[in-house]
Amino acid sequence: MGRHPLDNYLSKIAGKLGVDSDDLFKSTRNVGYSFEANVRPIVASDREEGGDLFKASELHFNTHTIASMRASLMQSLRALEINPYGLPEAHVTVAYDYINLGMAAYSAELPSEVIPKARQHAADAFKIDPKSSRALGVLGLISLIYDYDWEKAKTQLEGALELNPNDAATLLSYAHFLVGSGRLDEATEAAKTAARIDPTDLIIHASVGWFHLFAGDIRGAIELGEKSKFLYPDFPPAYVILGWAYEAAERYAEAQKHYETSLDKEYSPAALASLGHLQARRGDRRKALATLKELNQLCESGSISYVPSYCRALVFAGLNEVEECLDALEHACEQRCDWLIHLAVERRWDPVRKSARFRQLMQRIGVIAPPDLISKV
Repeated sequence: MGRHPLDNYLSKIAGKLGVDSDDLFKSTRNVGYSFEANVRPIVASDREEGGDLFKASELHFNTHTIASMRASLMQSLRALEINPYGLPEAHVTVAYDYINLGMAAYSAELPSEVIPKARQHAADAFKIDPKSSRALGVLGLISLIYDYDWEKAKTQLEGALELNPNDAATLLSYAHFLVGSGRLDEATEAAKTAARIDPTDLIIHASVGWFHLFAGDIRGAIELGEKSKFLYPDFPPAYVILGWAYEAAERYAEAQKHYETSLDKEYSPAALASLGHLQARRGDRRKALATLKELNQLCESGSISYVPSYCRALVFAGLNEVEECLDALEHACEQRCDWLIHLAVERRWDPVRKSARFRQLMQRIGVIAPPDLISKV
């Protein structure tokens, strides 16, 4: 049986408002439709208050601590309550908040709970504004780090950059896509371009050195990491990323200092696991295992919502406990860990890189090892 012409008309009305027709109209058998929405007028003061909340939420998001991202999330959601259809960018910020809170670096929320919410908010933003490069970029990021759907991620991220080549956040996401695709030089250039476009975005600025590290430029990674630390001395991830570069240079004392400084600023799983991996490499098994216990305690106390298995794997890799490391990495895949897209170029996995299980996991995630790395193992 075909749709009644009125159904199509009502769907068009709902579409103009950016909602589903079932949310607005109630069908009564043999009577017709009634308008059921609970509405109130949006006045100029609503737009102003919603806009102010959104600006504050953006500022908090860029600080990139768990507390600041929770504040950003609360403010963006409130802005959308006040002005639900006039702030598509607030949907994008909500999506980024959800994504970051679920990442292994923070583990503040379960990815399985927050990523579907992030996807819906990004879709809502794109529905309101089909030219929103940031909304399409978020969808591409989710396809990459949660779905491990590289073809879809490529289409969405490149489509977003066609809409706006100067979208710094999407450029950073695209840089991560390029890393996982084995295109390391292109990834570094994309990250550098993103930082030039928005040098005040702390995570973008700090990440440029990280991409140099992926590309094997340890000296450049240290120089850029020191620059980020100088510009943003209160930004915890900058110290972790710089610690990774010092560890790669086998300057272990400096690496440990930076991990500990990051922990002093925010006690994150990323910094704790990095410290545990380093202690394991330095032969201090007792301290390395203690970090695993601390990760469990963070979860038990409610400071984090789950123990990221990726972080456990890092400590086991440092201890050269191959089977335990691979078990943890496989569990990280079940957790939909975002950092697994770097498997091919993250050198801390060298102790397990020759394992068939590791190669199978790389295939499962879809990452591509650069030819020069393959030739070394």
